[in-house]
Amino acid sequence: MKNKFKPMTLSQKQKLFASAGLPMVALILILGFQNCSPGVVISSKLASTGETFTPTARLNLDEDTKPVTVAHSENVLVSLQMLTGVRTLSTRTLNTVSSAQAKITETGRADSVNAPMWLAVTNLAGEVCLDLIDEERAKAAGERRFFGQVDFAAGPASLSQNVRNDAIRRMARNFWGRNETAAERTVINMSMEQILELPRRTNANEVTDTQDVVLFMCTSMLSSLDAIKF
Repeated sequence: MKNKFKPMTLSQKQKLFASAGLPMVALILILGFQNCSPGVVISSKLASTGETFTPTARLNLDEDTKPVTVAHSENVLVSLQMLTGVRTLSTRTLNTVSSAQAKITETGRADSVNAPMWLAVTNLAGEVCLDLIDEERAKAAGERRFFGQVDFAAGPASLSQNVRNDAIRRMARNFWGRNETAAERTVINMSMEQILELPRRTNANEVTDTQDVVLFMCTSMLSSLDAIKF
């Protein structure tokens, strides 16, 4: 199948993520922190007082806790590529990781995660998702790993609830190693509805709208904490 779509330019991607900014940020934050409370920091200085636990001494984050490890600057691209199964990374993606590495933690410590790092990971995840969409779109529907029910030749109206939920389930299992929760599925779908209500970006049409929505869904799930933590 011949690829009839040109990759989005940097300007187009900036416009897409700018217009989708609030839903994107909200979605990533919700997906990132919904399941991170249990186990992100495990203390060895807790004593039981019946139904609750109270600290018996001041905690030392270095000695008394076991923070979750997150993808670091040297392995983040490899990690995203393994999660998506993208075989060939575009030059665009390779250039993005070069500029993003300076903002991504070198240690992988949970307490080294900050806003600039997460934005860099989100931007990189968007590039990897574009590579994934390009690969999937070139395959027959039955051969696709993630978007088997998505009609890339149709407008976003073809993205029914069942089509979205199928893609969400597939990405959750591959990106997070588990099924999505009902709450996560609801948040993702609500965010996608908000994206569909936004004005169409410059030079876009019904078909590119579909790609943009799928890109938004993929990027938000691939850059969430559950996708980059170990």
